[in-house]
Amino acid sequence: MHQLQSDDPVRVDLFPGAFAMMAPITSTDFLRARQATREVLAEAEEGDPDTGLKLRTALIRSLVQAGIHSVEGVADVDGTAIEGRPSEEQVDRLLAWFPAYESFERLYAGPILEAEAEKNALSPSRNTSSAGAATTTAKAASPESPAKPDAENVQPD
Repeated sequence: MHQLQSDDPVRVDLFPGAFAMMAPITSTDFLRARQATREVLAEAEEGDPDTGLKLRTALIRSLVQAGIHSVEGVADVDGTAIEGRPSEEQVDRLLAWFPAYESFERLYAGPILEAEAEKNALSPSRNTSSAGAATTTAKAASPESPAKPDAENVQPD
């Protein structure tokens, strides 16, 4: 039996003494995040080795920007504590700091990204062949290995 998700805010510990309160990720949030990745792909230069990283960060950024309610224990660049909902620029600066980014990726977005990667790896795509699309999506969405270009798609038994 599947238990429906609560509307209660989610606490994401960013680093010692700091945390963010986040709204649970909704279907709309995830669809917007996927749109952000399509925009990155549209602007990507062919052969750019950082395209996968740009896709991943665009997805995480979109989810965090949509879901963040407040942060505690975080100061702006001028040393003033951020109170209430941080601005888009403040969230971008927070995401630019790897320990905070990694916490958002692993603790906030990770569960939905893992579920999406599993779903895409085991289900056929709209054009009846899941091999190419599933591998690409799974690599882009897998929090454990965001930059493994040689990962192969595993077919179910």
